[in-house]
Amino acid sequence: MKNSFFSWGIFLAFFCLSGCIHPLSKEARESVDPDARFELARKNPKAYLGKTFLLGGAIVNNISARQGSSLEILSYDLSSQGRPNRPNEIKGRFLAVSKDFLDPALYKNDELVTLTGTLRGEEKHTLNGADYIYPVFEIGEIYLWKKRQDRYYRPHYYPYPYYPYYYYPYYPYHPYYPFRRHPYYWH
Repeated sequence: MKNSFFSWGIFLAFFCLSGCIHPLSKEARESVDPDARFELARKNPKAYLGKTFLLGGAIVNNISARQGSSLEILSYDLSSQGRPNRPNEIKGRFLAVSKDFLDPALYKNDELVTLTGTLRGEEKHTLNGADYIYPVFEIGEIYLWKKRQDRYYRPHYYPYPYYPYYYYPYYPYHPYYPFRRHPYYWH
């Protein structure tokens, strides 16, 4: 009996903690310099040359050549699991270069990535007619996120003679049960 409780406890702990796993390897995360901040590196890149950063964002452009690939990435803030959450206007864009070929069919526009990158310098390119200075990072490890599926709520309707009328299939319970009107009805 004690063994079954113990095994169920281990299973539940593993099940609950499996959602908190970071996509990058432990070695890659440990190589990241804790004092290296992207905002400071944009202002003074020479002070951070050779330091490794944890970066993420949406791919804007993928340029592939014989020597490797170069990704132009719009920087996003990262969640605790490393997933890019929302764009960060202060950070702007950066280039992530790799000696490996990153297939443009996989690493395409609007795909989210998380990566570790070592700052190698900066490059000046034109962006909408103006000069823009991109920090250039060499990719250590990269993770391409899968697109999230939108959830679709299908309303329930009565059968044919009463078709246009909607009904709530869980009748005795209101959608905001135990609140009768709204979960925040006191506001």
